[in-house]
Amino acid sequence: MAPSQRPSYFRSLSSSTQKHKPRLYVVLYARSGRSSSCDAYHWALVIGPPTSSRKDDGTRFHIVHTSDAIMSSNPSAAHRLFLEEDNLQDTAGAREVLVRVTVAKVLDVEQARKILRSLDPRREEKDYTCFTWVREAFGILHDESGCLKSYFTAEDWMSVERSAREYAKQKRQEGRFVDDTRAWSETEICTYNAWERRETTA
Repeated sequence: MAPSQRPSYFRSLSSSTQKHKPRLYVVLYARSGRSSSCDAYHWALVIGPPTSSRKDDGTRFHIVHTSDAIMSSNPSAAHRLFLEEDNLQDTAGAREVLVRVTVAKVLDVEQARKILRSLDPRREEKDYTCFTWVREAFGILHDESGCLKSYFTAEDWMSVERSAREYAKQKRQEGRFVDDTRAWSETEICTYNAWERRETTA
C-alpha cells in the first residue's frame, strides 16, 4: 500500500476558494457471483462533496447490464450495456460502496456531467465492462481543459487503478467487507486521497 505520509513534492490542492469544491471519486463495489472473466469489483465514478458521510448527495455514473427480467424474456439482450446516472440518495449506491479514491476537484460540475453522459459504452465489444468505461472516462475528463483541477493526467490511470485495488485489498485484510455486509461503517465511506497518498476516512 502507498505510504500514508504525503511526499514533500506533492503540493496540496486545497485553497480558500477550492477546499469545498465537489470531488471526482473512483468508486469500487463488491461484485457477487462473478465469473473468471469479470473484474473482482464493480467500478463507477462519483461526483460528490469532499465529505465521507453515506448520506451525502452525489451523482454516480456507471455501466450496468440489462436486467435479469429483460434477459429472460429476450435472450439476445443478455450482453447489452447501459450508462446509468443516479443520485446516491435515491439508490443503494452510497450504502454499498466498499472504498473510494479521490482523484480530482471538480471545477465545472455541469461540464463534467455533460462529458460523462456522452460516453456511451461500446456495446459491440464483447469484453467491454464497467472498468473499461471508468478507465476511458477518467482519461477523457483529465484531457478536458477547465473541467477538473488535478495533479493527474490521462496517462496516470494505471497509478490510480493500482491505488484503488491496493486500498481495497488493505481494507479487506483489516477485516472489512468479509462475509458480513455490515462489517464496515454504515455511516462513513472508506476514502483514500490518491494525490496526497493518504487515507482520509478509515
